Amino acid sequence: MIRTLRRLAAYWAPPLIFAAIVGLFLQRRCAKVSGFVDPGTMLTDVPVRSVPDMRLTTLSDVLDGRPAAIHLFGTWCSACMNEWSDLPQLHQKYGDIMPLVPLGIDNARALQSLVRVRPVAVPVFMGGSEAERVLSPPGYPYTVFLTPDLTVLHDKSGPITHRSYARALEQWDLYQKNPDSFRHGPSGREKKTSGKTP
Repeated sequence: MIRTLRRLAAYWAPPLIFAAIVGLFLQRRCAKVSGFVDPGTMLTDVPVRSVPDMRLTTLSDVLDGRPAAIHLFGTWCSACMNEWSDLPQLHQKYGDIMPLVPLGIDNARALQSLVRVRPVAVPVFMGGSEAERVLSPPGYPYTVFLTPDLTVLHDKSGPITHRSYARALEQWDLYQKNPDSFRHGPSGREKKTSGKTP
């Protein structure tokens, strides 16, 4: 009996240890939900289109001198669609200070259909490949909290939460006290506008 138990232990121990190591690695990797873009990094301006009329504008014009939560989503993303009906509540709670800006990385027809079939009381926009490149989502949904000059305050991978908003508002307070010491990043202190259209 003891010999049989020893054989079983010798047989199953290596795969169980390997599975435990892989599980720990995946847990650490999945636990990272923010910090994909350093706070203080200045992003370049990008063209976006309003939905459903597809009017061309820029991300900085959408912000209109206010900080905002740029929430990247896709109609093909089940997690994005699960939280879709919750977005107006967040916008209503924080919109006076830091409006929520849903930015679909998707095709025009899919986004127009979405706002027609599942309307939300929040202005929706469409971003193209340039917006996706600049905002660099690690997955969807993904939220980048920005200052009016496109400086990153905070980011959040996965569904947007009150906690992530609270963290962004803390960062906004720090930024307002000393914007020059807060900013850094590859684009320096001058934002640039890309000529590409989504």
